[in-house]
Amino acid sequence: MPNRTAPTTAKPNRERFIRAASHRFATQGYAATTTREIVADAESSMGNLYFYFKDKEGILRAVLDEATREAARTIDEAIGRVAPGPAQLAIAVIVGVESLLAEPELARIVFVEAPRSGLRAEAIAPFSDRVQRFFESAPDLVEGVAPGIAAGAWVGAIWQAVEGQLDATPEPVPRELGRELARWNLRATGLSADIVDRALQDAMAVLDLTAEPDRPGRTHARKDHS
Repeated sequence: MPNRTAPTTAKPNRERFIRAASHRFATQGYAATTTREIVADAESSMGNLYFYFKDKEGILRAVLDEATREAARTIDEAIGRVAPGPAQLAIAVIVGVESLLAEPELARIVFVEAPRSGLRAEAIAPFSDRVQRFFESAPDLVEGVAPGIAAGAWVGAIWQAVEGQLDATPEPVPRELGRELARWNLRATGLSADIVDRALQDAMAVLDLTAEPDRPGRTHARKDHS
């Protein structure tokens, strides 16, 4: 049975296990990764691992929770910077996509490994919950469809689109991808092109999209967001 006594050292422990597991899950896949590999990479012991996690799935859940919690926090902060309305949905999509794609290894875990391991609902929940609350406050946007169903479809479409871009060449610019997904999904709610354009303009004004830094080793042409 797993050892539940206190770990023998104060430091390596939980965070080192999460970092080691993140790298393994992203580079060789969750199914192919063993707890012994995670322990070796973390330079710890099986006893310490089982002090913090029930099993390998528990480690994956911890990695997923850390990644999605940080993205959700960033979204909440961004939403609070724009006036209530479609701009909140726009900024949520743009910031959410950018945050989730900021670290390629975590992005692969969130969009690929977690769903393959039966945790798709857990990966999407922090984002669909926020969209559902928005639709509950603006029921006219979903035309009689239950807000929970509408939110699931809305976020699911974005999720599938982002997953399809993970291995794209050239690599997508996160903010530009987020903007285009926000535009498409807002139009899908039935909002006019003028309203959608204004929502995107308001979101971009807050985020200063033209100042997005390049990732190391990549160049791309800037687009005029005006």
